[in-house]
Amino acid sequence: MDLGTRAFQGQQTNEVGEGWGAYDNGLSNCYLILKARAMSFDTLIMGMRDADGLRKAFNIPENETIMAVISLGYRAAEPDRPDRRPLNEIVKFY
Repeated sequence: MDLGTRAFQGQQTNEVGEGWGAYDNGLSNCYLILKARAMSFDTLIMGMRDADGLRKAFNIPENETIMAVISLGYRAAEPDRPDRRPLNEIVKFY
């Protein structure tokens, strides 16, 4: 059973439960990441996180929900990227 199905059945899927606001939060994350890149920053979205450790490190109260963790900074080096296949080899336009 996928996460969406479990959520519709009233089962918690993560620490925000059936928090569909977390789904909507993805759009604001997208804009933050796009703006950061436009300003020459790099980002990393961290899906795996230690909520208790974050609360302690950043003094986040228990009554606030941690919806996303995104690091922001400058890359130390350009990453190596494999050659990409031409688009016409993997996509069919109609």
